[in-house]
Amino acid sequence: NIFKMGGLRRHLPWTFWTFLIGAAAMSGVPLITSGFYSKDWILWSVWSSPLSHRWIWFGALLGAMLTGLYSFRLIFRVFFGEVRTQPTGESGLAMRLPLVVLAFLALTVGFLEMPHTLGNVTLFSHYLSHALPTTEILPGMDESSEAREQLAVTVAALLGIGLAALLFLPGSLFGARGTDQSTTHPSMTLLQGGWGFDRLYDRLFVQSWFAITRNSSDMVDRGYEWLAVCAESCHGWLSHTQTGQVRWYAASIAVGTLMLLGLFAM
Repeated sequence: NIFKMGGLRRHLPWTFWTFLIGAAAMSGVPLITSGFYSKDWILWSVWSSPLSHRWIWFGALLGAMLTGLYSFRLIFRVFFGEVRTQPTGESGLAMRLPLVVLAFLALTVGFLEMPHTLGNVTLFSHYLSHALPTTEILPGMDESSEAREQLAVTVAALLGIGLAALLFLPGSLFGARGTDQSTTHPSMTLLQGGWGFDRLYDRLFVQSWFAITRNSSDMVDRGYEWLAVCAESCHGWLSHTQTGQVRWYAASIAVGTLMLLGLFAM
């Protein structure tokens, strides 16, 4: 429960810095993270493609903004403010080393593919060019169009991070109230409730499944009970054939042999 955490950046510095780099890459912090170059590549492909629509691009841009919002919401909740749960200490090398490697890649791997406006590095796309088809772009899409699209991606990422700081960073305008889970402000209630999706998922799937299992439990139980009765009846009928008399067993073998011969002869 992240609402029971806080102030962990002083106690878990390795975790904090690697987590911060990961959140920055997910949010698409411009120029210094691989997330910026990957988001820019995706959004530019959507914007410039003749097969796409503008509403798809705006939806993706909104998603980029929300990614920065929820990523840094977690950062500000867990690593800033007062310590609510005393940590046991940093993880060992087996956990820290993979985190450092991932943080390093999050900062550097994006430079393998940079747009025309920022150096035109095409190492990754050149590597994939033998497997992927050449993409077409709309007429009139030049470097100035790409620069404007990159500016929009940058603004969306920074806007999401700024909103997270405004709403959840302790000491900010709403941060002091935002750390209190019992707040009754409608906007904070909506955000803490996962935009209502958690409640919607619970009503549509969890509660409906519980209702189905409660109503169908008797029918399922009767099915298993019927199988048990059938097995018990078959056992009772077959047990009468075990008389212990050799003549009965010999006759059974003879009858069975005749039945098999008749079956194969048909």
